Amino acid sequence: MQNITTDGRPVVVGVDGSAGAQRALHWASAEALVRGVPLDVVHAWEPPYAVSGAGSILSPLENAPHRDHARNVLDQAIHDELGAVEISPAIIPKLRQGHPPAKLLEATHDAQLLVVGSRRVGGLKSALLGSVSRHCTRHSTVPVAVVGESVGWSHSDDVVVGIDGSDEAAAALRWAMREAIARSSKLVVIHAWHCDAKTTPAEYRYAAPNRRTFSERSEALVEKAVESAIAGVGTAPDPVVLVSSCQPPVQALVDRAGATGLLVVGRRERSGLAGLLLGSVSQRCLHQARGVVVLVPEEPGRRVLSDPGLTGSARLAG
Repeated sequence: MQNITTDGRPVVVGVDGSAGAQRALHWASAEALVRGVPLDVVHAWEPPYAVSGAGSILSPLENAPHRDHARNVLDQAIHDELGAVEISPAIIPKLRQGHPPAKLLEATHDAQLLVVGSRRVGGLKSALLGSVSRHCTRHSTVPVAVVGESVGWSHSDDVVVGIDGSDEAAAALRWAMREAIARSSKLVVIHAWHCDAKTTPAEYRYAAPNRRTFSERSEALVEKAVESAIAGVGTAPDPVVLVSSCQPPVQALVDRAGATGLLVVGRRERSGLAGLLLGSVSQRCLHQARGVVVLVPEEPGRRVLSDPGLTGSARLAG
């Protein structure tokens, strides 16, 4: 492996004493080593009662047991990680009092990556209220890695990225390219599509040329996106595999990443109740992927043009 050229900004990971957070810490530790940067381990806690702007009605000293417990959670998480690895990055423990999602996002102001664990909670209530990981993936200004429940992931396995010609996908591709270079891993670039038009068996002979056109445009889009990303990054991983798939986007991405690969997607902003309930490809990947998913926000000041021949005519991955 080779270190990504960075400015020394740390990787940040949130811990809370759960098994999911410990998995996130283990993955983040390996990632910080790959990047050659420190690892900020953050545990945020809140007192079990409201504190007004004028201060607590209770003695400030009564917060001490809760603060001590929070410190123990942080120390134990780091102790368990150090006992599980032979080499670790420089670890910086950070105990913060306040709302955990807000404190985690505050900690990323000078960071290059935020890592959180996934906690699967079903039902409409979860979809509406969200969780720490959901909040972070929606609002972080830096890439967010969500570590799933799989125990089979490897930092030497494939990096899989979904593209669709959008600005967000272009940012994800550049991030994935740098990551694959650092890991000395294969980079798999996927564009998934399918025609919206409904056809009957008698119409297949007319639909076939259209599908061929979509496939050709998809292949051209992938090639152009990779060329642009290489120009932006300055080099390319070896090998790079280009995939044009007619599978549904989420299935194409999740299946290819499996339980060990790193899945990278761009974060596309969606508003309103429909977006919250239905989600985007990136949000559905978070729920269905078995390994680690990285959501990459668009880089400020960078814009790319989508292929007008595909946008609106096919459903695209990204």
